[in-house]
Amino acid sequence: MTSETMAAAQTADQTVERVADRRTAPRTLRYPERRTGFDRREASWLGVLRANERLVLVFLGLFVVMSAMDWALTLHALGNGAIEANPVIAALLGHRLSALFFKMGVTVVVALLFWKNRKYKHVLATLVAVVVGYAMLMVYHGMNF
Repeated sequence: MTSETMAAAQTADQTVERVADRRTAPRTLRYPERRTGFDRREASWLGVLRANERLVLVFLGLFVVMSAMDWALTLHALGNGAIEANPVIAALLGHRLSALFFKMGVTVVVALLFWKNRKYKHVLATLVAVVVGYAMLMVYHGMNF
């Protein structure tokens, strides 16, 4: 070997050497926790909604209360000659108590599904959209009151 080759080999040996072995942690069968999609976006409004369960409960309460208000305002409108656009409720209107139980039963089941799946972004966005839709419906009922 020439002196140039030996110098190159010594330089290569120095760069290959490591200070310490980085693989000192024991291996386990446990997988790291998966992200739910909100970890990187906590600053967004959906992240704030997900982080605050009381706020989710407020939206769920608004959903249930506005559904009941929709029922009462629909009955008032039907008394003034309006026609029910929902074919399922229209079929049940002959028995108003059963229509009320059906509407509120579906509302409570949907609210429970929203609560159970509140960690998903699209579920929270749908909840907010439903509450905004009900708010717009309340404005519509108010205009026709």
